[in-house]
Amino acid sequence: MRKTTNPFKKHPLLYGITAIIFVISLIGLAVILLPNPLKIGRDILFVISAIYLLVSFSFFLWISLRDQDQELVGVLPKTIEELKRVGREYYRNTAAIEENSARVDKLHNGIEQEIGELIESNKSIAKELMELRQEKGNCQRELNNWYKSAIDFFQTLERGLETEKNHERLEVIEKNIREFEMLFNNRGLYRIIPSINGKFDETQHEFKGEEISSELEDGSILKCNRWGYRLGEKVLQPAAVILAKKPESLDFSE
Repeated sequence: MRKTTNPFKKHPLLYGITAIIFVISLIGLAVILLPNPLKIGRDILFVISAIYLLVSFSFFLWISLRDQDQELVGVLPKTIEELKRVGREYYRNTAAIEENSARVDKLHNGIEQEIGELIESNKSIAKELMELRQEKGNCQRELNNWYKSAIDFFQTLERGLETEKNHERLEVIEKNIREFEMLFNNRGLYRIIPSINGKFDETQHEFKGEEISSELEDGSILKCNRWGYRLGEKVLQPAAVILAKKPESLDFSE
């Protein structure tokens, strides 16, 4: 804050003269109100007192304005310098804001470009995934067809074992079965051949009926009507089996 100075301490003589003139004017005005022993005209005395009063007021006003002008002359350069400093700060801040705005715009444009590239990349990846799914589906269908063809081939050889009576031809069929079984086992395809008198497993066997047998346990596998096949642990086709049944366990109605 600017420190204010007492004008009376700064110009005591000038203010003293002003006070004297002011007192004289007041005395003149007071004389007008009293009887006039000097026979001076009241109008003249009033005019003189008014002039002294105006002079004292004008002198006081001049001294006050002179002090204010001197203070203004002392403060004005500082104010101008402060305004210049504020202007320079504003310019620097404006330049920094413009520079930051340019950087933000550049960053925004870069982000938009990256987003556009990511969108195009996602589209390309989605297209490749769709193509891979289609290719995988085609490969799975071909693989399933291959497994089905392999099973059909084994079933043909199985029927040949059942119908062929020639011993030499039977040996040839059994040899072909062994060779093809080794080939398909390397691809993960295995035959399910139930053991006679083995236990029935509903996960690998398919029940096709019962026959009376006094030699085997009741409910055990009596014979296999058709081989089963599995791919690893997955059963593609269960083996069809006939179960043994004790004679005494049959109903009389049957």
